[in-house]
Amino acid sequence: VGLIGPARRIVRRAAVGAGSCGFLLRDVIRAGCDFYLTGELRHHHALELQEASLTTVCLGHSHSERLILPHLARMLRRRCRGVTVILSKADRDPFTYL
Repeated sequence: VGLIGPARRIVRRAAVGAGSCGFLLRDVIRAGCDFYLTGELRHHHALELQEASLTTVCLGHSHSERLILPHLARMLRRRCRGVTVILSKADRDPFTYL
């Protein structure tokens, strides 16, 4: 994960955005959020968040989406009886982190 802003703080208002959600950034800041969780950030958005002193955790695009996939597959299996739902074992994050 990537961290911007204070690592320790009291959080009274938080926002979550899947993927990059750059279009939400100014709304999150204007709403007075203390914490923002997102999957991806552009560099200039990260600088805006830093300037706003908004604690932000960026999970990485692939990681943030893959976290929910097992839950989504279970939900689809329950709600779509008769439909085969397969969670790919071949799909991987394209990055290798060193």
